[in-house]
Amino acid sequence: MNESDPDADAGPAGPLVVAGGRVLRPDGAVERADVRVDRTTGRIDAAGPDLAGAARLGATPRPVIPGLVHAPTP
Repeated sequence: MNESDPDADAGPAGPLVVAGGRVLRPDGAVERADVRVDRTTGRIDAAGPDLAGAARLGATPRPVIPGLVHAPTP
């Protein structure tokens, strides 16, 4: 394990968990949850409480909007 960067061992192919954010669900509800992203494909593979993943990015208490890739501005 790399002591200076614990996520380095996960490599770019391991999942990334955006943890503890306020997640906007498709039905418009907001809940505290984690979002796991497959870093190989860039796709969300799970959303829910306490997801496993070697690399974690803390999002508490920030909003997380899964699927929002680009919001054009005028």
